[in-house]
Amino acid sequence: MPKTLEEFKQRMPTEFSNPDVLAANKKGSFKDLMKALQASSNPTIRRVGELGMKIHKKIILHTPRYIGKGTAGVFQYADDSITMNPRYAGDELVNAHETTHALISRAQRYPTEAQKPIADEIKTLYSYVKRELKDRKSTRLNSSHLVISYAVFCLKK
Repeated sequence: MPKTLEEFKQRMPTEFSNPDVLAANKKGSFKDLMKALQASSNPTIRRVGELGMKIHKKIILHTPRYIGKGTAGVFQYADDSITMNPRYAGDELVNAHETTHALISRAQRYPTEAQKPIADEIKTLYSYVKRELKDRKSTRLNSSHLVISYAVFCLKK
């Protein structure tokens, strides 16, 4: 386990300006984006690309556009789409983050038999956290953020 941020960065390299990721965004091709993420030197981002390729026909990637101050990317649950801010369109990590939202959203709504027990646990956990926090606007909590936060928490243990 890495002990410092520098050690972590060395083990988990990320390209903040990947030309293939940027080209996929400009083209509006989720499939090409997944191919670019699969070619990452970061094993976690590569895995997100592999998983995303399984749902590439179900996710819409809009061409980059301004989506709000301080917002790097957005996954829209309503139409299963991702929109990136042009400034972050080539960033592997931000693209992998939004793809993770898409993966989790799809798994929660259309779980496989193997995913059903986990999806049920996530729904229960999300309901509990929602009740406890009460003020969702200030936390910007949604079920994907909860799962990502929980996964990060588990990795830190």
